[in-house]
Amino acid sequence: MQQQDILTLYAYNDWANQRILQACRSLTHDAYIAAVVPDPGHGSLRGILVHTLDTEYGWRMLCQEQRTTPDLTVDDLPTLEQLCERWQLEQAAMQAYLRQLRDEHLHGLLQFTNNQGQPRTWVLWHILMHVANH
Repeated sequence: MQQQDILTLYAYNDWANQRILQACRSLTHDAYIAAVVPDPGHGSLRGILVHTLDTEYGWRMLCQEQRTTPDLTVDDLPTLEQLCERWQLEQAAMQAYLRQLRDEHLHGLLQFTNNQGQPRTWVLWHILMHVANH
């Protein structure tokens, strides 16, 4: 895996995320927060999008700063506009992080402890691929 591959993957990820967020702008707030049945695990469209943003943010912080972050919740981002604004900030932060990586960084190992307290060691580009495909 090379830096240019990751940059291309994340450019596509950003494009797809922005299309999804743009489509959500046609929804009423009630539709945006409505319960999804059957529940895929995050309660509503808002819950799914907050989870997706939290995944990108949390993994970036772990990869970039070797620290975990509290989970983002729907209470943190109650409206679509707040979610979109926060996502723009995360997109810019992720792009800045990815641009400073070199090919050898991508093949390096990241050691961390997961939420269950288990030690893990992953190759950086594997994590970045997981996040983009999440």
